[in-house]
Amino acid sequence: MTIRLGVSLYSYQQTYLTGQLDLEGCIRTVVETTGATGIELIYEQMPLERYPDAVYPNITDKGISRWKELMDKYGTTPTCMDSFIDSKLYRGRISTVQEQIQMMEQDLKLASQLGFPCIRVLALVPPEVLEGALPAAEYYGVRMGQEVHPRFALNDEWMLNVAEISRRRNSKYVGLIPDFGIFSKGLPGSQLNLMKIMGENPDIVDFIEVSFKADFSHKEIAAQLRQMGAKEATVIAVERSAFMNRYNNPDLLKDLLDVIMHFHGKFTYMKEDCSEELTINYKDPIRILKEAGWDGYISSEFEGQRAYHGQNCPYEEDEIEQVRRHHVMLNRLLKS
Repeated sequence: MTIRLGVSLYSYQQTYLTGQLDLEGCIRTVVETTGATGIELIYEQMPLERYPDAVYPNITDKGISRWKELMDKYGTTPTCMDSFIDSKLYRGRISTVQEQIQMMEQDLKLASQLGFPCIRVLALVPPEVLEGALPAAEYYGVRMGQEVHPRFALNDEWMLNVAEISRRRNSKYVGLIPDFGIFSKGLPGSQLNLMKIMGENPDIVDFIEVSFKADFSHKEIAAQLRQMGAKEATVIAVERSAFMNRYNNPDLLKDLLDVIMHFHGKFTYMKEDCSEELTINYKDPIRILKEAGWDGYISSEFEGQRAYHGQNCPYEEDEIEQVRRHHVMLNRLLKS
């Protein structure tokens, strides 16, 4: 029983988009810069084949062979394939439960063909879709993990319903995939960094970081920011974060470890000394996993680059370096 490390290739989205790395380059970079061997993939973002050779979710034998060759070449292991159920596929109506089950079955088949042991199911997919797709998951040997993503919480009824399905059906093929973003206090670190870059008083930004870690309320912080003369955009960002940020007590993990199959290691800003993620609590959840002997992968998922998009900001975060720093921290926490 051991905790292993991997990387979601989503972390390199900007580098991939701009053509600095192709799919193989992303896989090679994971190995060369982190030493990790687990690979998580959003197939729709970084497909092995493109039209007209194959149309998602179909893949040819050539595409399957290429993927397996890449895994062998770099000594990597498929860990999780991210699934997206398009509930708004049809104009004027939401896809029915049965239609969503059929989409899930297609993703399960593709994941099986590529050797992924599980798929990440979006947080908003209804639990009844997972239960309806359970026979297909068992047939293909691929587990379905519903992502517990901010602003959801581990003890929300939605997530507890998924856990209940797993236990009632006595099946390991349905469960949960928590996102470390649920252990975040306050604004993402990348957003705090952006505030400084865009001219906010550094002392004000530092006040925000410290205040959230001290468990001050959003309302208290916003009021103090106005007194300090913060930019209105800064105050609005704090007020908006009240909706997205619901800090989960890591102890909530303890009652769900039997249905947790994978973790998204969400992070947005690693300090230069690799000591910690600026606003996400990694120490306590990892301690709980170690004490329980949890077995599975934590996939680094860097999303810091998204803070700078559309902000007329010349700054662009180094995705590769951020992921490297994240793994320095993770390895230290796992060994401590």
